Amino acid sequence: YYTACLLYFFVAYSVFAYLAGKKQGVKLFWRHVWVPAATAVATCSSAASIPANMAAAKEMKVDASIYETVIPLGTVLH
Repeated sequence: YYTACLLYFFVAYSVFAYLAGKKQGVKLFWRHVWVPAATAVATCSSAASIPANMAAAKEMKVDASIYETVIPLGTVLH
């Protein structure tokens, strides 16, 4: 199970980042994903990782109207 999860994390998210921004999108995603991922794992809380996710999305140059809606909504749905 853990192997499948790690494989999905690295492969699927790389594909999603590529679809969003090609090679630059993949580099940008992997450069900024570690703080939100570490926060989520360390706190075991989706709500506690909202600030880290917001900061990372801003650094990834995601439009504010998108991440200000999607991140809180995803936290509630999780």
